Amino acid sequence: MYDNALAAIFFMQEGMKGNAEMILDYYESISDTELSQTGGFYQFRNSDGSEPERIWMGDNAWLLIALNQYENTYQSGKYNSLSLKLETWLRSLQMENGALKGGYNPDGTEIPNVTEGMITAFHAVQGYDEFHKNLLSFLQNNRWDQELGVLMAWP
Repeated sequence: MYDNALAAIFFMQEGMKGNAEMILDYYESISDTELSQTGGFYQFRNSDGSEPERIWMGDNAWLLIALNQYENTYQSGKYNSLSLKLETWLRSLQMENGALKGGYNPDGTEIPNVTEGMITAFHAVQGYDEFHKNLLSFLQNNRWDQELGVLMAWP
């Protein structure tokens, strides 16, 4: 999914709207079935769509970034419903401490908090509200290395 999201962004930047839409239309076409079952899209799958594997928050956030880019580039609400579903799911992953669950493995176990994915989700969810404030608080309190002045991938 990450590669598809980046490809859609590239196509938009190159003025290849139809190519970007082919990618986004695919996710739109499976959103009613897949999102209703999982909340997010599967991270990996065969080229024919079969054998989906794990639902990672970060890749879903990248797809939302691509959808936001489409809306901004073409001043179109074509994918607003899909964007709202992804944003709602990303927000639902926020825990009491402000972190975001990383998603879910094929066996249903939770993927740990991933700094990279949380930063991507921060940018994907538009605006600045409690979701963003709580996420920044978690990152500052749990992933910021004051001595080095960097965010840590893992504490």
